[in-house]
Amino acid sequence: MKFWKSSNRNSQKRTQSTHSATESNPYRDAQLVDIGIAERAFRANDSLRRQNTIQGFSLLIALLALAILATKDHTQAIVYHEDAKNGTITYMGVAGVDTTLALNTVEKQLGLWIEYVRDISSDPDFNRRSRNEAMIMVAKGSQAQNSLSIFFDQNDPTKLGKSIHRIVTRQAVNRITDISYQVVWTEQTTDADGNSTQASYQGTVTLQAVPQANSDSVLGPANPAGVYIAQYDLKV
Repeated sequence: MKFWKSSNRNSQKRTQSTHSATESNPYRDAQLVDIGIAERAFRANDSLRRQNTIQGFSLLIALLALAILATKDHTQAIVYHEDAKNGTITYMGVAGVDTTLALNTVEKQLGLWIEYVRDISSDPDFNRRSRNEAMIMVAKGSQAQNSLSIFFDQNDPTKLGKSIHRIVTRQAVNRITDISYQVVWTEQTTDADGNSTQASYQGTVTLQAVPQANSDSVLGPANPAGVYIAQYDLKV
């Protein structure tokens, strides 16, 4: 009996010891919680320091870029087209920056040139502006300049405007080579009695060179595309 009691007490002690080992210890749990919080706080602080470092470098680079740009001249020539007839201004780009013109821009300028040459109004100021703009778009000393001067001398639009009104209703321009184009257009002419007629014409135009945007302060507004016609043959 004494042996059984002793054995029972030993068994109770072992059971209590095992239970104590698995039982939650508030002090140990508090230490584990403190370690977890500290680890998460350390990681958060480390991430914040990295972000601040990256933002600091980005700000430094931006300030250096601004300092460099501040020492440079920012003046740029803006190329645009001023259409006095329609009262519109069309932005063409920045001179000196990829100034080779797109095909549709060249075609538009040649279409305008046909209008400058052929349109006639009862307004003498309109006719003078059209004549001047047509002459600006021909190359100096070229066959086109000589032929167009003779044409306007023989067909003075300010005088013709007293008896007829002529307007180009539509036109098409097709590229043949980099500097030569075919032009086709239709114009409507109305006489003093109100009688109207329509006729279609075609011709070829050869440019002085591949057009580049014109930044010249005098010619730029009138001929921003730098389309200079060296030779033409209009079947009218």
